[in-house]
Order: sequence, then structure tokens, then C-alpha cells
Amino acid sequence: MMQKRGYSYPYDNKFLVTPPRTPISVAERIAWFTLLFTSITSVPAWILYHLRLYRGQTYDDWINYQNRWVKSG
Repeated sequence: MMQKRGYSYPYDNKFLVTPPRTPISVAERIAWFTLLFTSITSVPAWILYHLRLYRGQTYDDWINYQNRWVKSG
């Protein structure tokens, strides 16, 4: 049996690394970038924002913790 050496894109390869066949507009690129960026960063941002509640700290405890290395007066 001979080895297959042809190029058959839709069947063997999972990715086609060429310029897009149908270009998309700049507005659509911006919309997709915004959607992806928001989707990726929203969960870590929510976790960091609610970290003091997870630790069971009050607002004053949280401020004192944040300023623990600042020398006062």
C-alpha cells in the first residue's frame, strides 16, 4: 500500500492556516475581540473583587490588610 501524499484539506487536516476566504469587517473584529476579552477576564475579576468576602473580612480589615506595608506618619 502506498502512502497518501496529496493535500486534502477537509478530510485529514483539522486546521487550515491561510488567510480567510471571506474577510470580516473591522467592526466585527472589534466586537469579537470585546466578547472574547470580556469572557476570559470576567471570572478572574469577579473572584478578585469578592476575595475579602471569601476571607470573611470586613471592609476595615481589608483596608488594613492592603495597607500593611505602608508606614504611617
